Amino acid sequence: MIRCWIIKKHFSFANTYNRSNNHVDVDASYKKKPEGTMAALDLLSNDFWFHQTVSTLLGSIKQILAPSFSFTAGVSAERTDIFFELLKESRDVKNHYWTFLPFANINRTWKDKLNLTLSYRRSIRRPGIGELNPTIDFSDPYNVRFGNEKLEASTSHNFDLVLGRTRTKYYLNLGLGYNIVEDIFSQVRTLLAEGKTQVTWENISGRKEYEASTWNKLTFSKKFNTRTRNYRLSLAYNFSNAPKKKPPVKPAATKK
Repeated sequence: MIRCWIIKKHFSFANTYNRSNNHVDVDASYKKKPEGTMAALDLLSNDFWFHQTVSTLLGSIKQILAPSFSFTAGVSAERTDIFFELLKESRDVKNHYWTFLPFANINRTWKDKLNLTLSYRRSIRRPGIGELNPTIDFSDPYNVRFGNEKLEASTSHNFDLVLGRTRTKYYLNLGLGYNIVEDIFSQVRTLLAEGKTQVTWENISGRKEYEASTWNKLTFSKKFNTRTRNYRLSLAYNFSNAPKKKPPVKPAATKK
């Protein structure tokens, strides 16, 4: 659901609401010999609902500084709610978090069809069911796997500079980018006392990215096909933030 309001000429506000519902039902069994009957395998069975709601409030302003010279800025406030209904365990797990995503750009165009754009935005990547699911996976006897419902979304600060030139028979574009990715969620392995390995998810790392790209188009004549070339170069630097606390250890279930 999306609602949008435009106040006067340069102000705009909008709000969105998005909800997703997922039902996961795994019924595991094995064949008993010599009886030849199927028996339930409780440790490998699962039944739960996962609900996620994202509510967004967006506000922006655009200012014309001079002819062919404009400035746009705004911010998006997002609230994410997650809710697990663990039917097999007869319990619920909930969490929510707020994320603020500002953005801004300056655009300048000259008479000779030269265009310059400098922009900043903060983007978001949310964890999915696999990273959040708190139920324990016992399919591997040597590894205890479960998700972390307290995970935070990974955000990125994106800075871009784009220079373009447009003519009748061609256009040329050059883009430079710098990204700071924060709170990347990664798997964390912990050796337990009984010799098993616990595998879960934590926000423990970040990354810095440098990008350069160009996309061009050249038309020789109307009788010949248009030729377009795109090139991109990316470099990344990864860094890790060791967690201050060890990830929580969940008690292992016993077979009945």
